[in-house]
Amino acid sequence: MPVSVLESKYAHKGWYPATPGELIPIITKNYTQPKDNVRAVIAPHAGYAYCGDTFSKGMSRIDPDKTYDKVFIIGPSHYHNIHNKAYVCDTYKWISTTLDTCEVDTVTSKHLGDQEHFELDPEVLYPEHSIQLHVPFIQHTLPGVPVVPIIVGKMDQAVEHIIANTIKSVATDNSLFMISSDFTHYGEKFNYTPYKDHVDTRQQIHDFDKHVIDLILNGSYQDYRDHINNTHNTVCGRHAISLLLNILSNENTVREEQDYSMSGDLSGDYSNSVSYASITFTI
Repeated sequence: MPVSVLESKYAHKGWYPATPGELIPIITKNYTQPKDNVRAVIAPHAGYAYCGDTFSKGMSRIDPDKTYDKVFIIGPSHYHNIHNKAYVCDTYKWISTTLDTCEVDTVTSKHLGDQEHFELDPEVLYPEHSIQLHVPFIQHTLPGVPVVPIIVGKMDQAVEHIIANTIKSVATDNSLFMISSDFTHYGEKFNYTPYKDHVDTRQQIHDFDKHVIDLILNGSYQDYRDHINNTHNTVCGRHAISLLLNILSNENTVREEQDYSMSGDLSGDYSNSVSYASITFTI
C-alpha cells in the first residue's frame, strides 16, 4: 500500500516561501479575477519570485466552488530523457509542501501505470520541480482535491494519441488539467541565442513566444505540433502542451492568455532570460 510522503524540497531551496504566511499572498495576489468553469490551465514552474504573479493570474480564474474530482499535473522531465513514455507514480500517497500535504490519487496513477506507453517509476517523479511547484497553488485553490502527476517527454504523434486517449479514459467532466511549462529559455546558459545580433532581444523573444501562444489559443493542434517539431524551440513543456491540445481536441473550450512575463523583466538581463505565460481553457 502507498504510505510514503514525498517531501517537496523546493521551499527549502528558496523556490517558494517556507511559511504559509509568506506563500499564500503570492498565490492569491490576483484572486479577485472573475471565476469561470476552468477545464485546464497552462502555468509556469519557476521560482515564485519570478513567475508567481503570472501563475496567480491563471489560477485566479478557477472557481473553488466547482466540484473537481482530481487534478492531472502534466509536466516535462528536467532530469531524465523520456521518449514515447508517460511516467506516473503510485508510491507516494502524499506530497508535502509549505501548506501541509496534498493527496496523490494513487488508484488512478496505478491504473495508468498498467497501460500502454505508461511507466510506474518513483525516481522520475521524486526530483521533478515541474510537478512540485504546481502543488501549492492547487492545495490552496482546491483544498482536498487529489492530484495525478504525469511526466512526459517527446512523443511520436501516434503514441501521443494513445497517451491522450488513455488519460481521457480516466478523466471526467470534473477533472482539471494543469500543464506545467515555462516558455522560451534564451541565452548562452540554455544554448539558445538566435537573437544575439538583434537590437531588441526582449522584443524578439516576445514575438517568438507570441507566435507559440497564438497557436495554442487558435486551437490548431496540428499547426502547433508541426511548429514545435520544426523550430526546436526551448518551450520546456512543449510536449505536455501538445498532449493537452490532443486531450481537449474534441472539447469546445474558450482559450485565453491571462499573463505573460520574463525573468529578464525582474533581473534586467535579457541575455539569459526565461519566459512565462498563463493560459486558461474554460467551458
